[in-house]
Amino acid sequence: MIPSRRDREERRFRAALMALILLTQFLIVVMGGRGGGGELEDAGSLPPPADYNIFSRLSSLEGEIQQSVDPPQIVNYSAHALPLNIYTPHNIPSNFMNNYEVADQELSLPKLKEPLIIEEVKKNPRANYTTLLDWVLPQPLSEGSLNFGVMTYQEGYVNWKLGSLIPRLVFTDSDLSRWVYIDTDNDSSTGDSAGRDIRVRLGVTQASVEINPPTILPPTPPSLSFEGFTITLEVEALGTPNPSPLEVYVVKAISYSGKNYLWCLGAGADHPPSRLIMSVRAERVVARFERGSFSGFSLSNLSSAQFSFIDVVGPYSISYWSQDGLSSFSPHIALLKVEDLRIVGYSHLTGTLTPSLGYSSVPPSGNLSLDFPSLTSPINELVWRAGEEGSGEFPTRLDLAYREEDSASLYAVAKVTDLPPSLHIKVDRHSTGGKNVTELTYHGSHTVGRLAFHEEILSPTGELSVTTMLIKELPLTLHLSTTGGEFYSYNATFPVNASLGIVGGMLEGVMGKISERFGRIGRVLRSLPRSVATLPEEKGWLEAECEGGLGEIFYASGELKYLTTSSSSYLSIYQANEDAYPTLSIRLKNVQKGELNFSSGFKVALTLLKRQKVDLAGIIPGGETLLMVDSAPGEMTILQDPEGERLFLGLSERVEEVHLLGRSEEVSIEMIIEGLMGEAEIINLKDTFWVSFGTHVENFQAYMTNSATFIPRFYPISNFLSIHQRGISGEISIKLQRVSFFRFVRGTAPIIEIRSEGAGDLLIELEEAINSLSLRGAFRPLPEYLNMTLPSNLTGVEIPLPSLYGGDFTGIAEGLLSLTGIADSLLNLTYNALDSMVERLGAIGQNMSLSWRVGSDQSTDLVLHVQRLGSAPFKPASWTHGLWIYQSGKGRESSLDMKIFLMGLPSEGSLSFSFEEETLVFDLDFEGYSPAMPWLLVRTLGFQDRDITIYMNDIKSGINMDVKAEITTNMSIGGRIVAHMEAHVSTLEGEPVDLGEVLARLRKLGEEPSLREIYMPALPADFSFRGRMERDIDVNYSSSQYLEFLYIKLSKSLKGRWSQIYGIFHDLPLSFSARIVSNPLVSLRHTLTLQGFPTFSLATSGRDIDLYINYDGKGLGQRGRYQLFVENAGDTETYYHGSMYVLKSEGIEYFTLEMENIPYIEGFTINSLIFSARDVKSLALDSSMLPGGLPVIYLKKLEVRNVKAVLDFSLKVRGKDMSPRGSFYVYRVSSSGFTRTLSLQSGPLEINLEGYRSATIIPAPIVMMWQEAVSGVVS
Repeated sequence: MIPSRRDREERRFRAALMALILLTQFLIVVMGGRGGGGELEDAGSLPPPADYNIFSRLSSLEGEIQQSVDPPQIVNYSAHALPLNIYTPHNIPSNFMNNYEVADQELSLPKLKEPLIIEEVKKNPRANYTTLLDWVLPQPLSEGSLNFGVMTYQEGYVNWKLGSLIPRLVFTDSDLSRWVYIDTDNDSSTGDSAGRDIRVRLGVTQASVEINPPTILPPTPPSLSFEGFTITLEVEALGTPNPSPLEVYVVKAISYSGKNYLWCLGAGADHPPSRLIMSVRAERVVARFERGSFSGFSLSNLSSAQFSFIDVVGPYSISYWSQDGLSSFSPHIALLKVEDLRIVGYSHLTGTLTPSLGYSSVPPSGNLSLDFPSLTSPINELVWRAGEEGSGEFPTRLDLAYREEDSASLYAVAKVTDLPPSLHIKVDRHSTGGKNVTELTYHGSHTVGRLAFHEEILSPTGELSVTTMLIKELPLTLHLSTTGGEFYSYNATFPVNASLGIVGGMLEGVMGKISERFGRIGRVLRSLPRSVATLPEEKGWLEAECEGGLGEIFYASGELKYLTTSSSSYLSIYQANEDAYPTLSIRLKNVQKGELNFSSGFKVALTLLKRQKVDLAGIIPGGETLLMVDSAPGEMTILQDPEGERLFLGLSERVEEVHLLGRSEEVSIEMIIEGLMGEAEIINLKDTFWVSFGTHVENFQAYMTNSATFIPRFYPISNFLSIHQRGISGEISIKLQRVSFFRFVRGTAPIIEIRSEGAGDLLIELEEAINSLSLRGAFRPLPEYLNMTLPSNLTGVEIPLPSLYGGDFTGIAEGLLSLTGIADSLLNLTYNALDSMVERLGAIGQNMSLSWRVGSDQSTDLVLHVQRLGSAPFKPASWTHGLWIYQSGKGRESSLDMKIFLMGLPSEGSLSFSFEEETLVFDLDFEGYSPAMPWLLVRTLGFQDRDITIYMNDIKSGINMDVKAEITTNMSIGGRIVAHMEAHVSTLEGEPVDLGEVLARLRKLGEEPSLREIYMPALPADFSFRGRMERDIDVNYSSSQYLEFLYIKLSKSLKGRWSQIYGIFHDLPLSFSARIVSNPLVSLRHTLTLQGFPTFSLATSGRDIDLYINYDGKGLGQRGRYQLFVENAGDTETYYHGSMYVLKSEGIEYFTLEMENIPYIEGFTINSLIFSARDVKSLALDSSMLPGGLPVIYLKKLEVRNVKAVLDFSLKVRGKDMSPRGSFYVYRVSSSGFTRTLSLQSGPLEINLEGYRSATIIPAPIVMMWQEAVSGVVS
């Protein structure tokens, strides 16, 4: 093939070029290697890397920071804010007996005389040579009468007579003419002509008899109804009887439920009455016929064998009537149980009526009516009426006694002063939610001045249980609802005793049922007071409301001893020892409404008519406690939920003082709340404990100790918190004024939160003696809102909540006493907190934060000093406006000194500072900030082998400032480095405002020290910077104002050699983003010369930004050192196109790229490679390899002005340095392509490419070897 003309010219040019190269090499050798290839064209001055006076400004700023260390103003202020030893000891009362005492249950109630019949029957006297029991036991006389006994007592004489009544169904008054005549005083001169003083008879009457025909649905046999069935006891005086007091009893034997009883009805009077009638009446008695026995029925031949059972139907009544006035009248009813002709048990109900003040006699008549539809149903109505209708009002005094003697002994006495002339009690018994509920409504015609009740029960094992109740000024109306009391099952029917006849059977049935029913009524009414003590275990309730209010009510139930306080009203629990039964006592005055409820948790609610002092007191084997509410208002509620998570105190009006005293075997506690209004609430959830008040209380104080060595402290200032401990022994003292809320959140980020009105200063003193740890701080004044996040290791101790309900009322005492558990837990909590703080002093700043709110017209100063003297060297921290920490060592060996001083805290703000292994987070949010000093310094030294400095100056007054910074640094090769900073600053009106200089510096000590630094000449009103360096580097920036510069530096020492990258962004636009992508991978398809260069991209909102980056990558996972300087740049990027390294830009006024100490292959290193140019738009670098591994560098696509390139490299062959400078051929092609030049340069390569579109740089190894040889010969 014949070459073309162009090919022939190219070959000739190449041949000439090779000849020229050989000739040049020869001349260089001959001339001794001197000469530099001639003069270079002037490419313009190449300025050194620009620092824009930043380093001198940094130096000046360092001097300013030094002046902020221990300034006299701050040192003096801190000494005044944290005074030493200004406290006085506060002794918690060790003996509460000044406030209460243990007393016996007694009401000065005389024990009523037991009915004489009881004693006489127990004596078993003989009459007619027949025992009384034989005499009165059921045995019909020959004429078919029924026997009963009559006993009288007068002036010490007891007389017995036998009486009988005729068991006839239809009778007239003449049929009941079997009077029993008795000489009551054994004196024939008194009474009638025969010496008989009285006559007595027992009779049965009925108003009418009705025949009830049988029914088909449901099928029932016929029956007889005896309406108004009445048992009557009549007593009449004969002649001129002895005027001394007289007692008369009738005794009737009955058989009931297969057992024998003696039924007794009696009366006592101050003199033998002219005529006295006592009656027991049933509304109806129904006798049912046996099936088939109704045929041939007539009243004249009626037989008891015709009947199967008898049913007794109410209402029932007991009444009396006296013909003349009595100054004293005592009714009696008794039931004695008989086995083997001896008394084995008995019960009786005895009453005594005496005239009220201003009256000379008791009412001439009285009727007590009990309404229940049948004996199978409970009582639903009780009506008392004294005197006949229209006869006037007769209030009277009543003494009542009830006694049971069986396997257990019971005695109860009641006194009413005065019993109204009429009263009505309506009772509704029903079941709700599985509980028996009693609804009682009382209405009286007059106010009851005093009602007293006392009961004693002696168990078969000898335990004494006592119940006492006193009510004063019982109003006209009272409503009571309670789950107390029992629902009894009544069997109203019983088989007829055919041997007694129909009337005898009915008489026996009515006597038995009335006796049983009145005995049960006594038990039911008696069980109501005692039922209060069983409310906790039954989860029941008691509600009472009275129109006009009670003057006073006192209640006690338990053992004989009870706890009484000096207050007007109280609830107390007393338990002498573990084996003793707890005694509950309640005293309330001027109460209109009350509720005691255990159905769902615990609730006490009171409505008081007058302010009064109310106490809750308890003495149990575990300790004693007393809660006093001074001047309790109209409505007061204490409430606790079933889960024991919420304890609530509600008040309708302001209370001057709530005072708690508690002492257990381990802890003493005292709490004082002054000026409480609305409500107080304690809540203890799984991870939160808080105390809140409805409004701000005037004063809250708490003193706790578990050691006689540590006495609580009182400081003469408005607010204080004092904690002093040695191990788990210690004291806690708290005083807060105008406080409304306290919260402690357990969990991964424990929080303490306080809300107040910011009244006065707050002084904090914490000290742990074993670990030599102390904390002293002051808020001046206390902010309205204080929120502090604590280290996460403080979550192990829970704060218990008092549990005011349990199996019995001891639960209330234990609950009140468990308030000392709060003290014990707080002491353990603070011990754990302080001990954990010592254990983790190396991370004391991990997750610490403060937030607050103060009044708009005031500012708060914060002064805090934390010190710990460990075995590690100690160095005191300095006072500054900000934070200063010095620490050495780790854990329990560490020493620490931390000082915080912030003068003029904003009206609302938060400050958080957290540091983990690789991440630093700083968050500052201030609103309404007018600092007393225009600068802020945060400095930590030795902190986990790290020194941190954050400094800001020229902080304006009257601003809102939000600054956030987060830096994550892993300085190992390939590690991740992230920097994020945001700021928003404005005036109070929302107008943007710039602040002064900002410097943030983090220095890591140790085997591989490192340094991170950010410096800004000003903080724009709105600013955002995000930087990330991992394998690549990303920077995103935006600002509301143009910023002069931004300086960033990262450096690290590796084996004694510091490697670093720092950048300066100058004349920053409003926004830009920059990205540097490392290229550590090597491709064998291309030469190695230009591989590994990082690529760079810049996107900016303007074209004035200057950028300087100094990148020493050896310690950061890169090769060599790189330096980039860009002046007045627009959008710019560099990238690889194959093996070509390309730069494209909208325009760069000046550009320089310098690379140093870049090893490519063994024996060949580029010592220095510099490219610089002006007005850069396009630039490309490429390379190839000569034999022997030497690179050829190509410069292409040059759209630049004043381009300059400097290259210096070294070559070693077999370990020998062949040339310290090197020689190069430079081949250039002009912009037109017509001019081509070749030059040889020795030493560092410097070329000017002005007017050229490309250039080729070829190393000349032969020249370098010749130079080396000649140099050796000459030397």
